[in-house]
Amino acid sequence: MKIKRIYLLFLFFIALHSYGVKAQVCDELIPICSSQDGLDNNAVDESPIDINTTCQDLQGTRTAWYYILIEEATDFTFQIEPNGNVDYDFAVWKNADCANLGDADRGSFDAPGAGQYDTGLDMPSTDTCETAAGDGDVMFMALVPGDEIIIVVDRFSNTADIFDLSFGDPDAFNCSIVLTESCDGETETLDATDPNGLGYTWSFENPIGSNNFDPFVPAETSETLEVTETGNYRVIVDLPGSVTDTRFFDVVFYPQPVIENTPENLFQCDDGTSGGVFDLTQNTPIVLGTQTPGDFEVNYYENFADSDADENAIPNPTMFPIGSPPQQPIFLRIHDASSGTCYALSDFNITFSVVSVGAMTNYNLCDLDDDGFVDLDLPLLKNTEALGPLEDSLYLVSYHGSQIDADAGNNPHPVPYTVTGPAEEIFVRVENIATPTCFAVDSFFINLASPQIENPPIDLLQCDDGINTGVFDLTVNTPIVLGSQDPADFIVSYHNTATDADTGADPIATPTTYPITGTVEEVFVRVEGSVEDTAFLEDFGTGLGRVVSPFTNYIFNLATQLNAGEYAVTNNSTGLNTGWHQAMEDYTSGDIDGRMIVFDATDAVDELYRREITVAANTDYSFEFVMTTMYDTDSGICPGTGIDSRVVYEIEDATGTVIATNSTGNVVNESNPNWINYSLTFNSGPNTSIQIVLNNDITGVCGNDLAIDDIRVIIQETCFATDSFLIEFAPISIGALTDSELCDDDDDGILEVDLSLLKDLEVLDTLDPLLYNITYHGSQPDADTGANAYSNLYTATGPSEIIFVRIENNANPSCFLTGSFELFIFEAPEATEPTPFILCDEFPNDGLAAFDLTIKDTEITGGDPNLNVTYHLTLTDAETGANAVDTTTPFINTIPSYQILYARVEILTNTNCFDLTELVLQVDESPAITDPISDYLICDDVSGDGVELFNLLSKDSEILNSQIGVSLAYFETEAEAIAGTPQIPTPNAYLSSGGVVWVRADNSAGCVTILSFNLIVGSAPVYSVVPTFELCDDIPLNDEAEFDLSSQNELITGGNPFLSVSYHLNQIDADNNVILPEPYTNISNPQTIVVRVEDNTTGCFETFIMDLQVIPPPDIFQPDPLEFCDPDNDGFGEFMLTDADSQVTGGVPTGNLQVTYHYLIEDAQNGANPLASPYLNDVEDFQTVHVRLVDQ
Repeated sequence: MKIKRIYLLFLFFIALHSYGVKAQVCDELIPICSSQDGLDNNAVDESPIDINTTCQDLQGTRTAWYYILIEEATDFTFQIEPNGNVDYDFAVWKNADCANLGDADRGSFDAPGAGQYDTGLDMPSTDTCETAAGDGDVMFMALVPGDEIIIVVDRFSNTADIFDLSFGDPDAFNCSIVLTESCDGETETLDATDPNGLGYTWSFENPIGSNNFDPFVPAETSETLEVTETGNYRVIVDLPGSVTDTRFFDVVFYPQPVIENTPENLFQCDDGTSGGVFDLTQNTPIVLGTQTPGDFEVNYYENFADSDADENAIPNPTMFPIGSPPQQPIFLRIHDASSGTCYALSDFNITFSVVSVGAMTNYNLCDLDDDGFVDLDLPLLKNTEALGPLEDSLYLVSYHGSQIDADAGNNPHPVPYTVTGPAEEIFVRVENIATPTCFAVDSFFINLASPQIENPPIDLLQCDDGINTGVFDLTVNTPIVLGSQDPADFIVSYHNTATDADTGADPIATPTTYPITGTVEEVFVRVEGSVEDTAFLEDFGTGLGRVVSPFTNYIFNLATQLNAGEYAVTNNSTGLNTGWHQAMEDYTSGDIDGRMIVFDATDAVDELYRREITVAANTDYSFEFVMTTMYDTDSGICPGTGIDSRVVYEIEDATGTVIATNSTGNVVNESNPNWINYSLTFNSGPNTSIQIVLNNDITGVCGNDLAIDDIRVIIQETCFATDSFLIEFAPISIGALTDSELCDDDDDGILEVDLSLLKDLEVLDTLDPLLYNITYHGSQPDADTGANAYSNLYTATGPSEIIFVRIENNANPSCFLTGSFELFIFEAPEATEPTPFILCDEFPNDGLAAFDLTIKDTEITGGDPNLNVTYHLTLTDAETGANAVDTTTPFINTIPSYQILYARVEILTNTNCFDLTELVLQVDESPAITDPISDYLICDDVSGDGVELFNLLSKDSEILNSQIGVSLAYFETEAEAIAGTPQIPTPNAYLSSGGVVWVRADNSAGCVTILSFNLIVGSAPVYSVVPTFELCDDIPLNDEAEFDLSSQNELITGGNPFLSVSYHLNQIDADNNVILPEPYTNISNPQTIVVRVEDNTTGCFETFIMDLQVIPPPDIFQPDPLEFCDPDNDGFGEFMLTDADSQVTGGVPTGNLQVTYHYLIEDAQNGANPLASPYLNDVEDFQTVHVRLVDQ
């Protein structure tokens, strides 16, 4: 029995503590390889079997099972030693089947009655089984390597206990059964999971072998423990009922080897001197690299399965004769020297062969600059092809100009090499680096292609004359640009842009009927040829027998029938597999003993072939291969036609990202080989390295087998040349021609005319003058033929003449149109210079006036009815007839006071024939008298008749406002003022009851200003006279008081808001409105002042006299206190305040005297809130009131 993993231990403990389920003994076994101290026998499960011995059966209610493997011959002894006086029994089996143990070979019951609790196997005992009557020990067992021991310890007592299990010769035990082996860098998970586990405590032996276990810090308390280092580990599992289990795990980590460097393929040249015996160990230091050789072993094998299983290693790898020339794969294994558990695998090829050159293909490319030379990197382009299946690190490839140089290895071409067109043969030499005399030579051609524009294309032109449509046949240039080149070898296309022509994009779809866009368009012509070149070819070479391919994961089968997952590269299918096509050869045409690769496909989707090749970046390629199914349906081995084949073929970049992919679809097996070619186009993008990948894409067995040949990557290079030409749909039109009327300034009937200046713009209309030519002629035939063209300065004869016009396209003079117009010559009119047009300004003299310009028409035309007059602000406008002043309404001059207008006189029948003159507009100022004139007011006299005598002349100074040269006259109405008559005869004594008077002002220019003003007879104000204003004398008594004079205003005006009152010291001050200050203190007692009452509307006022008089105050006396008898003694009673009046006045009858009583001194002072009498005091017992005495 070989136990590698500790998980058997895990399963045992899980079964041991699974309550209610009886496990099998095999599941209960605990593998051990040393004495076990401090075992917790807390088992509660009964034995899964009845434990039978030759003398007495064990109770089997609380058991623990142990398994031991013997590694060395030994006399096997052990002792079970309880810590307390606990009854233990045991049984032992040798080389028994754990699933069917039978009777135990040894068994014993200790003797607690005799005080004997230790039990086991020892050397002195001779019995093999004993009951409780014995001494607890039975006879040892003689064991040899490979013996297997099973021990069951049965605790008869119900008392939980700890016991030791000690062995006499534990060194004879094989510890591999308790050892977990792993490799550096891996993680092992120790699993102590128990379905009844309540808790877990992990510890590690420190140091190893000391039996001292330290807990982890921090504590590890989960069911599992991940470890990465060699060591012995213990876990204590807490179970129900305060029961615990202790479990041990021994883990060893061995060094993990790596393949530091890829092993090298080994080559011997089959030149008759070497025997094909290889020293495989040349690769040992290569693959080990910097790893310590003593830590590892390197062995060599002839197939992968042996290397993986470490079986059938080549016994003498230093002298290994190749078994299947010309090539054989060798598999190597590095594993750790201690256990062989940790290992790494690799493989390489040994080749015993003559050197061969791969299938060389010609290389075709474009000579883009057409100089007959191209620089090429021959190794980059052809080394992969030249080497074929050979290892590039073992061979030297060179390129030469002749067979002789290639054979001798002389004069290799440099990199890059300049190839001379149109074709050059290149000789390639493939030489083994270790054996330079082992070489082969072949050749290929480099062909340069260069399509040309042999003749430049011609421009195409149509005249847009209303007949042509502007649709062009561009292909008229095809035979021109091709010249002598064969049209069958080239594609000629036409494009709208140079970029499209360079890239071949968006060719014009219908070049024979191409409608022009606009009037002129550049069209680009592209002449394109193509060359095809094989960038990579894998035809698997030629030769007899089977050879390996390094580009598949399938296993090479050298000689027998293929199994699923195996392949062979061979020249013939005979002998491969029963049921396959027999005597089937490869697909490559023309080769002898050509090989193909044949796969016995698995029943899973997997990779068949992968190879990395070099390509040019951003280049279009085609990936091709041929495939046939292998199953011969005539054989009848498979049901029906068998399982179809299906291959997914891909192009990936160097990282494995798919660039392009496709599928063959299901390929049905047939009775004969059905070679089919498959292809896939792709662009390499930024990649210079790609991978060709073939994947089996169908599952099943019996039939899905296939062969592949001629894997090819082809570059399709396009050669081209471009040029351009113009197509023009020449627009030709003639503007609408109008007759021209010209003036004969000197009236001689002859006039020199610049016809080009006069009519070119009208003829061209919207055409570009740089693209057209205009001529003028005397007849239609001359215009049609372009003959006898007039010079630009042409002398015309009146009164009229017909002129013929020809306009033609400069690019194509045959593209023309004609027209005509009539030239009329008129006598020029004559304008009379008018007199200045003068108007008076209107007040306020802004220098502007409204002119009726039509008044001057007759003066300017001399009364000729055939002439028309227009007026213009500028001479330029007058000359061109632009911006004429609107004369349907009066014109207000735009320049104040003085402005010149320009009058244009035209013949009614020919407005182009005109004369000019100036018209002066003048605006004279009117008298600038005062405006408005103030009203003239005279207050009505004492008669009050409302009539007064006005001196109108007193207003002259105000009205003239210092002007001179202006005369004034006064009128009773506006109409009389305008007419100037009749004037008021006596303006200095004009009797009036009021009204409006009009004044007329005349100046020397005869300009008049008329304004008016009002005469007003003001009425006297109506008011009341207040003759006396009295005030009481205040303290001290001095006959003086401050008078608030304005307090009398209301009495005087009666509340009339249109009257104002003022107070004056005397009459003079009143007349001059010198006002007394407010308040006013009298200066005598009494004092007479003057009061002025004025009508605010008219300003009329009157005065009257007012006396100011200061009256002394009455005498007031202190009255006696008033008393009241309080009947209820509450301190309150009614007082008759008026009982004190006579004492206050001193006995004087009140008469004009007024006595009032007040609660507050402020109320007494202001005469406010007098108290009623009788008065109920509101201050208990004693209260003061205040008395006020007024002389009314």
